[in-house]
Amino acid sequence: MSIKCKICRKEPVADCDWMQGRCPHLPPMIKGSIMNHRNVSLVKSGLRIAACYFLAYCSFQEAAVLLALAEVLGVVEELV
Repeated sequence: MSIKCKICRKEPVADCDWMQGRCPHLPPMIKGSIMNHRNVSLVKSGLRIAACYFLAYCSFQEAAVLLALAEVLGVVEELV
């Protein structure tokens, strides 16, 4: 008995990220050459690092804006 995707009931493939709740057999909701999971994740991490800098050396307002943008990118990351 093999493990199947809970969404589409197909066999997972080698590059499948079905364990994270995404079905590899469905196309991404947002398409584009720049908009892929890795790029969005790297930008999101950069925003979080910048927010840490602003928390340490600047004001809380800038850090809050950066953290809010990182959360928006987290939502986008789940769609690509």
